[in-house]
Amino acid sequence: MLYLLLESVLPEDLIKEWKRMRSRVENKDKRNILGNLLEFLQSEVGNDERLQFAWSGFAKDQEFKRIKLKDKIPTATCIVSSERKRADKNDEQLLIL
Repeated sequence: MLYLLLESVLPEDLIKEWKRMRSRVENKDKRNILGNLLEFLQSEVGNDERLQFAWSGFAKDQEFKRIKLKDKIPTATCIVSSERKRADKNDEQLLIL
């Protein structure tokens, strides 16, 4: 009963991960599902804490900013085509910004 209550308040992505792990663990110990869930949650919290610690070390002196891919990927919008007319011939120029 407590197991169902605890599982009902977990985020969806965490439940999916738990169900994947549960299928591997269930064969070993079907009787202690609640204990297995608590161990899983404990390891997830530990993993998150280690990640937070690692990221805080990288951003110690400055604020960590994630790279926005849409700002860094070149697209066709930065290419301009123009014509330059000379007295003797027409040349096309391609300008890349």
